[in-house]
Amino acid sequence: MAVEGNGDGNLVYQICLAYRSVPVIDLVDGSAETVFFDQRPTFPPRDEVLHYRFYSLDIPQSSFSEGSYLVVNVSRAEPFPGVGLRLMYESLPEAAVDTGVIGAIDVNSQGRRVDNTIYQFCVDTASEGRQDYDHPVNTDPRVPCDCFTDVQLFGDGPSFQLTCQLVVDPCHFRYGRWYMSVELPERAQPGNPLDLSGQTNYTITATTVQPSITSLIRNVTFKAFVEPEAVAHFKIDVPDRKSVV
Repeated sequence: MAVEGNGDGNLVYQICLAYRSVPVIDLVDGSAETVFFDQRPTFPPRDEVLHYRFYSLDIPQSSFSEGSYLVVNVSRAEPFPGVGLRLMYESLPEAAVDTGVIGAIDVNSQGRRVDNTIYQFCVDTASEGRQDYDHPVNTDPRVPCDCFTDVQLFGDGPSFQLTCQLVVDPCHFRYGRWYMSVELPERAQPGNPLDLSGQTNYTITATTVQPSITSLIRNVTFKAFVEPEAVAHFKIDVPDRKSVV
């Protein structure tokens, strides 16, 4: 923080700092976490970080493999229109208007954005005209890891659920701790502890997907078939003693 004085006289001021924390709920890989009556707490409206419910998933190096990626899904959200979902690696994800200078997009003196706390490398696997591939492919659009729940029909309807899904680009997935945020609906009276508006129900699931990888053996031929635009994964281990410069 910096305080810059202006004018010829002495500047008298006070600084008040309040240290707070928000809970972060640990998820189990592949296990659904169902939440009922979640709501923004009663707080001064400018405390923007309390607009979110935060979750995390730890990916240890021992369980990481080539070609793996992360899928985060929010389903059965209610009431309409639902909730927002964001994802970030090793940091809490928030909308730009809720970080840095509140209510604004922040840029530095070089014009570079400095308040972007949303991971930028997700894959849009629901784009129009996409074939039904099992995993992300190279022609899928790359988008920021930010979505809002939308209507998904059960069969031909009329039953539906509100859901959204984030898929991390396999080329940018890494081991470590991933954080998710669910942006909760606004309350009608955020300073009133008796206000029950803005309550929401949803289910959140974070799953690590590991496509099958075939280990190759030197001088042994392997045959495989792959659909256009899809990917078959292979790997071969070359010991140091076998490498020649």
